[in-house]
Amino acid sequence: MIRSNFHTHSIYSDGNNEPEVMVQRAIEFNFTSLGFSDHAPGADYVSGWSMKRNAIPSYIAEIHALKNKYKNSIDIYCGLELDSTSDLPLDQFDYTIGSVHTIKKGGVVMDVDLAASVTEKAVTELYGGDYYAYAKDYYESLVDHNLKNKCDIVGHFDLIAKFNENQVMFDDQSEEYGKIWKPALEALLQDKTRFVEVNTGAISKSYRSTPYPTRQMLEFIKQKGGTVIITTDCHASLALRAGSEIAEAIIAELGVNCIDFGDYLAQKKK
Repeated sequence: MIRSNFHTHSIYSDGNNEPEVMVQRAIEFNFTSLGFSDHAPGADYVSGWSMKRNAIPSYIAEIHALKNKYKNSIDIYCGLELDSTSDLPLDQFDYTIGSVHTIKKGGVVMDVDLAASVTEKAVTELYGGDYYAYAKDYYESLVDHNLKNKCDIVGHFDLIAKFNENQVMFDDQSEEYGKIWKPALEALLQDKTRFVEVNTGAISKSYRSTPYPTRQMLEFIKQKGGTVIITTDCHASLALRAGSEIAEAIIAELGVNCIDFGDYLAQKKK
C-alpha cells in the first residue's frame, strides 16, 4: 500500500475534513508523509471549490503548525493544487500540482470535471460537439500552465475523460486523440523532475474503474523515461488510499517507474 498522499483536500477548499483529521487518519494508515494541496483561488474566476484568497495565510499557518505538532510521527508538507487561472506567489509552498479544471472559450469559462451534463453542454455549444477540438484546447492549456509555473506534479493528466468510461463521449484509444495527448505528455516529460500523478480520485467516486492516466498513456510515460507518483485526490480522510491498490497493480504490470513523492521531497531538502 502507498505510504503517502500528496493530492489532499481539506475544508480550506472542497474537502470534507479539517486538516488535523486528515493527518490523524494518515498516521492510522501508517503513512510516512502527507501533503496538502487545496485548490488555489483563480485570478479572475470565482469557484465554489477553491480556497478563498483571504484564507491562504491561515491555510499555510495551520499546515505548518501541524507539521511541527506531528513531526515525530509523520512528515507534513504544505502544497497547492494550482490552476491555470491562479496567480499566487509560489515560493511559500513546498510543492505544486499543475491542474486545469476550466477552459475559457469565446469568453465563456467552462468547468472540465463538474458533471457529465455540464461537459456535454459546453462541448456542444462551444465546440459544435467536437470533443477532439475540446481536447486540444485542454491539453494545450495543461502544458502551458505546467511549463510556465514549473509545477512539480502534473495533475490528473486526462481529466477530460472523467465521464468517458466505456467511450461514451469520445474514443480515447483513437489515433486522432493520440495525436493530441502524445505531444502534450512528451512536452511535460522533458523535465525529469516533473512527475505525472496516477490519480485514483475518479475511482473512489465511481466515475471510472481505472485511474488517470490511461494504460496507453502510462505505457507512453514508460517509453519516454518518465516517472509517476500515486495520489488519491482525496476529499475525505477515509479516501487517503482509496483505489491505490488498483493503481499499484497497473503500474507494476506495465513496469512504469514510480516513486514516493515524500521520499523525493525529503531527499531534496538535504
